[in-house]
Amino acid sequence: MQAAPAIPPMRLLLNPAAGSPETDDPVRAAAAERGVPVVDVADPGAFAAAVEAAAREGEDVVVAAGGDGTACALATALVGLADADLRLPADRRPAFGILPTGTGNDFARTLALPLGDPAAALDVLLAGDARPVDVIRATWDGGSAISLNVCNGGFGGTLADTMDAALKATLGPLAYLVGAAKTLAELVPYRVRIACDDAPEETIDAYNVVVANGRTAGGGAPVAPAADPGDGLLDVVVVRAGGTLDLARLALGTLTGDHLADDDLLWVRAARVTIRATPAMPFNVDGDPAAEAGDATPVTFEALPGALRALVGPDYVASPELPPFASEGA
Repeated sequence: MQAAPAIPPMRLLLNPAAGSPETDDPVRAAAAERGVPVVDVADPGAFAAAVEAAAREGEDVVVAAGGDGTACALATALVGLADADLRLPADRRPAFGILPTGTGNDFARTLALPLGDPAAALDVLLAGDARPVDVIRATWDGGSAISLNVCNGGFGGTLADTMDAALKATLGPLAYLVGAAKTLAELVPYRVRIACDDAPEETIDAYNVVVANGRTAGGGAPVAPAADPGDGLLDVVVVRAGGTLDLARLALGTLTGDHLADDDLLWVRAARVTIRATPAMPFNVDGDPAAEAGDATPVTFEALPGALRALVGPDYVASPELPPFASEGA
């Protein structure tokens, strides 16, 4: 009789206030069946404390059940172990795992984790295929934040303000489409100054700026379909300001990933990006409002290479093939 594979030491974090019985109960049941302890965390402070406790107690893996905001909170806590008393470098921190139970689950999509089935997702995580992935560090005057998936500025940066928890709970992923429809009616063009690595600063009239580590946003829209979360680079996608017909065409292309070839879009890769804008451009970090890039108050985004060891699904592809129609820097 073949021996069962060893289960790596793992701890599952769950915010009981963020979910519902429909999501929490299957997660708890799947964890209990597999002997995975569940720790309830109710706020960011408790989240960070639970991650540090797991590291001190020698856990190999910390998993959080939730969506992109929860995944970002776990990534932030794990990266923060470098500054805690433990001073743990990336290769000595617990591996990162996300059990997707949220609305968008976009970084889980990039990692090819099963959606909508907590038991199947937990089995994949228990298999323990860990890969190095980057995170984004956003900094601005008076603040900073860690992003795991996407930092969205301009009309994308205001989507979070158009969607409340009730709308997400009622419509699920369709909430992002409703939010987008409300935002497109009030488009604002920005004069954006963008500096990538050591290249000269460029000035672009734009509606939207995306700084991506993951490939999708808004519940599966491929905003950066060629992004490799482990290459030490950020995919920067800028939607140039134009007429409503041009924007409609670009939005249609975004649904299929064809937008990288559009003349109204600039796509570049860089390890560090600094953005200034007039008027001030609001940015969200993995769906949460964070900062405004003003003319005299820049926001800088930089990749932190290999900051996490992330558990991935069997179909994960680190570096997807570049679409044949796409041209970086076009």
